[in-house]
Amino acid sequence: MIEVADPPNKRALLVGVNKYPNLPAHSQLRGCVNDVQIMKQTLETSFRFPPSNISVLLDEQATASGIHDAMEKLVADCRADDIVVFHFSGHGSQMAAVDEKARGYDESIMPFDSGRMNPAFPRQVPPCDIRDTEIQEWLSRLTRKTSHVTLIFDSCHSGSITRMQGDSEEQGTRLRWIEPDPLPEGQLSSFRPEVRSHRRDIHGGSGWLPLSEKYVLLAACAAEQGAYEMDHEEFGTPTRNGAFTFFLTQELNQATESTYQDIWDIVATKVNNRFQKQTPPLPRAAALLFFGLTCRRA
Repeated sequence: MIEVADPPNKRALLVGVNKYPNLPAHSQLRGCVNDVQIMKQTLETSFRFPPSNISVLLDEQATASGIHDAMEKLVADCRADDIVVFHFSGHGSQMAAVDEKARGYDESIMPFDSGRMNPAFPRQVPPCDIRDTEIQEWLSRLTRKTSHVTLIFDSCHSGSITRMQGDSEEQGTRLRWIEPDPLPEGQLSSFRPEVRSHRRDIHGGSGWLPLSEKYVLLAACAAEQGAYEMDHEEFGTPTRNGAFTFFLTQELNQATESTYQDIWDIVATKVNNRFQKQTPPLPRAAALLFFGLTCRRA
């Protein structure tokens, strides 16, 4: 008798934060909750992710503890060789590094309840960002169970970006980036934007996690760039999304059997045509099927 292995489970954690009560009014976002909604629909309809296996955290649910708890549950629930997707839409920033780093900063994603002790902000609240080092440690445990992990970050990944001011082609958009807290007194950063701006790795050069064969990192922009929100119409109704998530899900919903390279060539071109200062870097797993799956098949 031939034993047929059970198909792998498909699991996802989708996080979207528009509201940041501890940040100024001009730092509020509008497209992140929409990003989660269209990503959830894409995973369910085009890739047959069971709705019960998709965890969604929006705004008030996406506190630092809420995100950490959901990440831990994902590790606990994951079986060998499951398909796992983690998608974050919200502000990206930096925090003073807890270990020795040349620039003095860790990259970070900002949960709903994070803040800044920056005197320029009207409400000073200590940051509770989730650092790239924390995500690396979480990934090390998750990838002991499965190597089919895809991370999608629709947020800014660079400390050299500031929000656009005044009239420009980007007017009406928001950059998904918040200034880091000042480094502690005496801890100086050797980071020089004019030097880093010439360092671009086309394979995952997002300024975030190190490259690995155990997961695929999909970043909205290169290390020295920003991730923009864009306004568009859906069924005649004005709405807003992250440009990266919008064009990515558009292509995934039209695909049949596509590799990361197939999708990326189109998505990167569309994003860059809309925002010339944003170019999603090509992931390392360019020849693999997206999520390791064929679209619209169980």
